[in-house]
Amino acid sequence: MIPQISGIDLLNDSEKNSIQQIINSELEKLNKKFNNIFSFYLHIKEHKKEKSKPKYSFHSKTIINGHNIETDSYGWDHRKSLRELFDKIENEINHKFHLK
Repeated sequence: MIPQISGIDLLNDSEKNSIQQIINSELEKLNKKFNNIFSFYLHIKEHKKEKSKPKYSFHSKTIINGHNIETDSYGWDHRKSLRELFDKIENEINHKFHLK
């Protein structure tokens, strides 16, 4: 499965690299745990005002066993927000399929 990511082209190179690394490692963890993720879509937005630190928002859609799981996360630190997004995905999968 190749993740589909939109909005990543608006970020600088270091942000792109860190986001790609997090996505790859987190999807690998999810695939090991649930091993039937069909597709993963991620939309990234950077909310920036003049001379201020940008705020990031992540919106994802994960398809697993024919079920759509939509989650979102946002914050000032893109790494922390993205990891929170994957935690939410895992929690939603556990809830939807009554795994925990």
